[in-house]
Amino acid sequence: MTGKPDEIDLKEIHSPVANTMFENLKLDRGERRPFDLLIPRASPEALDLIEKLLVLRPSTRITADEALEHEFVSHFYDLQKDDLEEQRQQGEMVKDPDEYPDELDFPLDEDTTHEIAEY
Repeated sequence: MTGKPDEIDLKEIHSPVANTMFENLKLDRGERRPFDLLIPRASPEALDLIEKLLVLRPSTRITADEALEHEFVSHFYDLQKDDLEEQRQQGEMVKDPDEYPDELDFPLDEDTTHEIAEY
């Protein structure tokens, strides 16, 4: 879908296993299939968000916060904020999303292949 990564993409992926997988792809660099052909009934806004989410290079990929503010989903995100505020006003215990950790710790090494059951 997104084509074979270029050299800059590969430099930003710090995983020898992933780099080996990408090098073995049977695609030319940059060759990709347009999302509107893959998902022909999707709206332009949905296609724009999908394309931004599937950018391989982390430094240029849309962030989670930016994705939540994207026009395709921002309406739902605003509703969630409104729901949280309403629950707080009613005295319900609601954990503030800002209280969650900024980073998640994944115990599996990305450079090691595992059996499916281990995931």
